[in-house]
Amino acid sequence: MSHAKPCPTRRRAGNVRLATVAALLFASASFAQPSGLPVFDLERLELNPSGKGSLVMGTGDLLPQGGFRLSLAGHYERNPLVFYSDGNRVGALVSDRATAHLLLAWAPLRWLELDAHLPLVAWQRGDDLRAQRLGIPATTGLGTPFVAARVGLLAQVREAPVDLAVELGAGLPLGSEDTLSRDTPLRLSPKVMVGRRFGRWRAGAEAGAVLRSSSVVLNEDGNIQDELGSELRLGVGVATTGRELRGELNVRGALPLSRQGSSVEVLAGLRMPVGESTEVYALGGPGFGSMSGTPLFRVLLGVAFGRTDLASDLARFDDDGDGVRNGEDACPNEAGPASRKGCPVKDQDGDGVEDAQDACPTQAGPAELGGCPLKDQDGDEVADHLDNCPTEKGLASNQGCPAQEPQFVVITKDKIEIKESVFFATNEAVIQSRSFGMLDQLARVIQRHPEIRRIVVEGHSDTQGNAEANRKLSLARAQSVKTYLVGKGVEASRLEAKGYGPDRPIATNETPEGRAANRRVEFTIITTQREQ
Repeated sequence: MSHAKPCPTRRRAGNVRLATVAALLFASASFAQPSGLPVFDLERLELNPSGKGSLVMGTGDLLPQGGFRLSLAGHYERNPLVFYSDGNRVGALVSDRATAHLLLAWAPLRWLELDAHLPLVAWQRGDDLRAQRLGIPATTGLGTPFVAARVGLLAQVREAPVDLAVELGAGLPLGSEDTLSRDTPLRLSPKVMVGRRFGRWRAGAEAGAVLRSSSVVLNEDGNIQDELGSELRLGVGVATTGRELRGELNVRGALPLSRQGSSVEVLAGLRMPVGESTEVYALGGPGFGSMSGTPLFRVLLGVAFGRTDLASDLARFDDDGDGVRNGEDACPNEAGPASRKGCPVKDQDGDGVEDAQDACPTQAGPAELGGCPLKDQDGDEVADHLDNCPTEKGLASNQGCPAQEPQFVVITKDKIEIKESVFFATNEAVIQSRSFGMLDQLARVIQRHPEIRRIVVEGHSDTQGNAEANRKLSLARAQSVKTYLVGKGVEASRLEAKGYGPDRPIATNETPEGRAANRRVEFTIITTQREQ
């Protein structure tokens, strides 16, 4: 009897080995199949019919009560069965295999999910190894039907720390023997699965076993060389969540409980919802190891229909991790503060002005210009919004005006400052004539800057005298200044008068100089808007 030589667990194209099946194939006398092929199921791919958490493994969460999922998928694998003799590659008994999968999951109860998986080998081919007394597998045939019951023990949506479930599945001995798609007798698969959602991410793990009768192969001196039988299967995965394009990465492995090789597969997937109840998905990745059915690589494309999530369940989670639950989040897929109902502060041009308030959302500019870029019409290196004479070239030291026009008014980010005080008659709101020239200039500057929408004219006093009387007098003086500016052509709607009395000092009231500084009129810019 000839059997295969052990090989490295790292699989490479053209250098794949399957000790167990190779020896089984040579021991054709042990089987009654006319083709000389053993009876076993070559397929190693396990799919998760509910699609909850992962496409290929359970992560502890079940469909909601009454929920269901119907899925159709097409699957291709390369070199799942290659034969070696004495360390030399003889050929691939199955080099290419395409399988169709029909999957159904349904949850009749909150804690119970029923799953079914029906595979169909649609096409396969390989090398002709009849010279080595190896039969040729059939091209098409039914795969091993699989049914399972999954019981939920813990659920995150019901305030448990994790999702936890157990499952008992069975592979029915109904598949085609001639396509290497049947285990005999019944194949059992108990599993335990756990997972947890972390904001937009979900992590999970699955541990289980495949329990089936062993097939023992003897070498020429009677010692056991290989067995095809039961095995432990382990898997871990991480996936993104949400209602848009999602991704996942899974690592699945098998440890034999008989004398056969091991297997590891790395499978990455993408899932895209299409409408409320449909999604398309893709999955693929390489395989490593010498256990039967471990391909060089596999790819899968599918579409699924059904109701897999309840709105009330989704509302409990926080997909974007911003601390606002989906049910209260106006932007559940974009992180944002609770004060904005979970929506982000959007600022395309990065100028610190939110797009909603930015008059130029794609061009960076200062907040005092409504987020629009700086301009300098007269080329005097004084930006228009700070230029007292924006259409006339001047000196930067003179607020952009010609030297022969000394300026007593300075525009800043949030104020219009005056270099001289506004003088009033003692204890009255009557403006003295020596302030007229400065106020006339102020009126002209305001008129030249229509982007300044509103200005608060503030009256302030020192602490001498009655505080309430000072507040009334400071308001009256602010109103007098407003009236004067309106008389010079400034729109009344742009000005608001307020009197603060002694409430907002800028200097000490203990000295004559400090009290004089506190007796003042200020002009505060409230909002600005750039003309388009």
